[in-house]
Amino acid sequence: MRLLPLLENAQRIVFIGLAKNTGKTTTLNAVVHEAQSKSKKLFLTSFGRDGEYRDAITQQRKPAISVPENSLYATLIPWAQPKDSLIWKSSWSTTLGHVGLYRCQKGSSMVELAGPNRVSRIHSLLQRTAQEGVDLCLIDGALNRKSCAIPSMAKKTLVSTGAVLGGSEESIALKTAEAITQLSLPPLNSTLLKTIHPLPNTVSTQKIWLLGEGTPRSISLPSFSSKDCSQEFPILFINGAFTDTLAKKIREVHFQGSILLKDATRNHLTTQMQLWLKNEGCSLHVLQSICVAAITVNPHHPQGRDLDAQKLQEAVAHQIPSIPVLNVKEHSPLGKHPGLRPGSV
Repeated sequence: MRLLPLLENAQRIVFIGLAKNTGKTTTLNAVVHEAQSKSKKLFLTSFGRDGEYRDAITQQRKPAISVPENSLYATLIPWAQPKDSLIWKSSWSTTLGHVGLYRCQKGSSMVELAGPNRVSRIHSLLQRTAQEGVDLCLIDGALNRKSCAIPSMAKKTLVSTGAVLGGSEESIALKTAEAITQLSLPPLNSTLLKTIHPLPNTVSTQKIWLLGEGTPRSISLPSFSSKDCSQEFPILFINGAFTDTLAKKIREVHFQGSILLKDATRNHLTTQMQLWLKNEGCSLHVLQSICVAAITVNPHHPQGRDLDAQKLQEAVAHQIPSIPVLNVKEHSPLGKHPGLRPGSV
């Protein structure tokens, strides 16, 4: 099974790793390799830093990122390959310089990506690359930065998991399923959504909103009480992060109904708290859902025990039957791809 067919009809893809060394960069390179074979023009950048020769923490070798000729990439200007042409320089200043947009010239380039770490700036880059006829935008997400997967930025998301999470194949599969559950919250029923009064254009993240057929009511968290709960307002909208602290307050006031988030990147609940809310009559929904197109597994642990690749893949697939699960190293020619340094993982 290949990755590219799973990304059909999506121009923007985000790559998320559940921990370091789960194979996120290897997955990115697999998509690059498949897209290159289809003569697609790519744009690559990172929400953090990726493609460095050695991991800054573990000192383990890492896969390089190979950008095909005529494709674009955004990174810090001092880190760009000298042969590649700068086509746009941002005004975003960092301690290491400005971020630039480059076109790969005269063959592929091995690059280290370090793009902007703000969603708004990634959006600016995406708008700029739209003028360059790019077919596919690949965005490397920083470690545990689920915010990279916001639906307005990425149409589909690839999630990487692996032995580095610790434990047996079965325990890693359970941890992966927990993360996928948090990312895959369902949208609010469209019929119900049509009945509620629309929110104001500007919604404070410091307040919660009760929604229903009447005018939305904003309430500050300290003053939220059971008196505010009624059948007239069956939906509680939270514009900011939904944490266990906020969930405990909702439990205390005995709210029963739908809790609505902007998208699943705002969901920071523990699995236990999510289960408690469900048992007490609350359901979690989102205005914009995230599409996890596939999960990739890495059986290698750079500082521990390797796992059986097939068992790990089967365990994850058993826990998450609705999403394709791939061992990218096994199912693609990535092991021979020039973007991988010898001995890298």
